[in-house]
Amino acid sequence: MFECLNQIFEGNYYTDRRSILRITVYREGKKLETHLALNDAVINQGSFARLIKMDCELDGRKLVRFKADGIIISTPTGSTAHSLSAGGPIVHPYIEGLVVTPICPSSLSMRP
Repeated sequence: MFECLNQIFEGNYYTDRRSILRITVYREGKKLETHLALNDAVINQGSFARLIKMDCELDGRKLVRFKADGIIISTPTGSTAHSLSAGGPIVHPYIEGLVVTPICPSSLSMRP
């Protein structure tokens, strides 16, 4: 550890830029909180296991409407975490994009 710290203090290191998510929670039109995430954000019913209806939009344009237990939105860094466990792909960290993975969707055609 000390050798690594000495390398850093001597300027012998590199930085790796990664995407992050900014998640803002609204309830009844009122902004409650905002968080940053390196890996992913999950929308679900919490402790209630039931299907929820979701509309997924990008820049105000509808992409898909579906029913599922929830949805995982992950950065490329987070693609190997919860999203992968739910059937999502592994994405290289330098890809500029997000992975949208439904959790147990009711339709067989709904895939990440």
